[in-house]
Amino acid sequence: MMLNRLLSLIFLITLFTGCEQSFIPETKDNFDRELMLENWVDLHIKPGYAQYLSALNELAIKNVDFKTAPSTSTLDALRNTYLQAYESWQMVALFEIGEAEKLGMRGYTNTYPTNIEKVKSNIEQQNINLALPSTRVAQGFPALDYMLFDKIKADELVEKLSANDCSAYLDLLISRLQKLATQVNDSWNVEERSSFVQNPESVDRMVNDFLFYYEKYLRAGKVGIPAGVFSGDPLPMNVEAPYSSKYSKNLLLTALNAAQAFFNADNSLADYLEFMDKGEIAIAINNHWEQAKRLLKDIDPSLKDQINENNLQLLEVYDELQKAVVLLKVDMLQALSIQVDYVDADGD
Repeated sequence: MMLNRLLSLIFLITLFTGCEQSFIPETKDNFDRELMLENWVDLHIKPGYAQYLSALNELAIKNVDFKTAPSTSTLDALRNTYLQAYESWQMVALFEIGEAEKLGMRGYTNTYPTNIEKVKSNIEQQNINLALPSTRVAQGFPALDYMLFDKIKADELVEKLSANDCSAYLDLLISRLQKLATQVNDSWNVEERSSFVQNPESVDRMVNDFLFYYEKYLRAGKVGIPAGVFSGDPLPMNVEAPYSSKYSKNLLLTALNAAQAFFNADNSLADYLEFMDKGEIAIAINNHWEQAKRLLKDIDPSLKDQINENNLQLLEVYDELQKAVVLLKVDMLQALSIQVDYVDADGD
């Protein structure tokens, strides 16, 4: 009997000790997190998706114009609206939360490098289901980049794209992007906003999603992977938009500016750090981002060409982006009492 009581006592001590070790105190500061959530939705997420959808609708119009009167001029107009829509995507790519997360929007919209053989196969077939995960590598902006900027003569490309099979696949790619954007945009205008703002866990989730995007898709995807940081050898065809080529740096800058604007917005993370008397962390993060942008000024508009000509310059940009990762994931999260809820598999 005494043994049983002793064992029970040991069990209780162990239980409470374990709980004590894993217990994380609730945030005790008075920063208005609900206002921060409202601002994120009303000033960034909703306007961003509205603008993105508008750009896609314009892309669809230019696609119809090209189909109606195929020419190098209507192709140029289609290409320009494609690039504008791609830039608009960079403004919302960091908001993979809610309906966008359920749909896996980022994967279907911007998985690169695109699989050219898969694109060609899909063009030859009919009734392709682009909702299948296996089709991510042959749709979205990367597939459009290949189709609209294929390295053949302009008049030959006009003829190729105006053929029924290519024309049908262009329609399918664009309508797929529109459908995804419409679903996400509608969700934020109906039920998504209230559930997001009223959920006390939304701040932690949004911050983690932001960090995950910055670390995996911006720092690694746009720079680190093509520059060979993780493979040991450069992979120039793994840059974003390798076929339109000269726009890849602009897409990177647009994405970096979007991330920085989100971080520095009113009542956002920089203000939160200042409120917690940790403003020096925000200053240091911004300093690395500004240095990355200064370095990018001297880099070729085509990141693919830059890698082939002088990859060291792009690696210097990566280093600045990486320095911000440490400040964001360690210093900032500790200051704001937010835990990391994802694992980085880059081994860095």
